Amino acid sequence: MKPVPFWGRLSAGVHHAISLHTPAHIASVLQQTNSPDIAFGNGHSYGDQCLNPRGVLWHTAGLDHLAHWSLVTGVLTCEAGVLLQDIQRVLLPQGWLLHRE
Repeated sequence: MKPVPFWGRLSAGVHHAISLHTPAHIASVLQQTNSPDIAFGNGHSYGDQCLNPRGVLWHTAGLDHLAHWSLVTGVLTCEAGVLLQDIQRVLLPQGWLLHRE
């Protein structure tokens, strides 16, 4: 159990937190937990929807690999813990920008 700060950083809720590092680890965690679970990224969501004080937080920061990038199509496949700044480091030098469709 560890305290995880709420969005305003004024208080913290105690959570059962599991750090994920590989896709195989995710499968094993799913088989072991029997409570409400939620993925937790970098902790910068606008609000407290990323918290789960009665359940389990899966910390996805360790899932930070870019799986596939196509310079032709611009399609990037990555794990859940990849930061936008890391994606931009790959795309910008190749003339690509992130955008919303």
